[in-house]
Amino acid sequence: PPTAWSSTLARERLRSARFTMSSDKKLTREQAIQRLQSLQQENSALGQKIAELEQERHSHQLVIDATKSLEPSRRCYRLVGGVLVERTLEETVPAVQRNLEQLDKVVAQLQEKAQATRKEFVDLQAEYGLQQASAAAQGGSAAPQSAGASAEQQGVLA
Repeated sequence: PPTAWSSTLARERLRSARFTMSSDKKLTREQAIQRLQSLQQENSALGQKIAELEQERHSHQLVIDATKSLEPSRRCYRLVGGVLVERTLEETVPAVQRNLEQLDKVVAQLQEKAQATRKEFVDLQAEYGLQQASAAAQGGSAAPQSAGASAEQQGVLA
């Protein structure tokens, strides 16, 4: 859920802030290499999470688009916390729209974090003269958007 990733993002910011405060001291070459590897892993994880959330966002948008022309009193089924509940479109569509907005916010936060991670990676590389650049840290974390959703995700609203 988006709220869980908001707290994860807060923990990552705190960890980065601690690193920034402790980075006033000069790192050894080995520490710099370890930090670069850590940044690469972090950036890769962020890219994967962004892609996952973009897919979820796409599914939410499909549901919203599919229900626009339907009667608000029409019954539908929504998966909430692993439980399938019966509701009306009038009750369900606003909740799906709120979830979509939350997903947008979390994706934007994760993209900002990925950009900051890439910047720190490049800065650290330049400062220590290390040239072991990877595609993930050089901008490969842009979330790819899939053209279609899986059958499982399309089956959420009936």
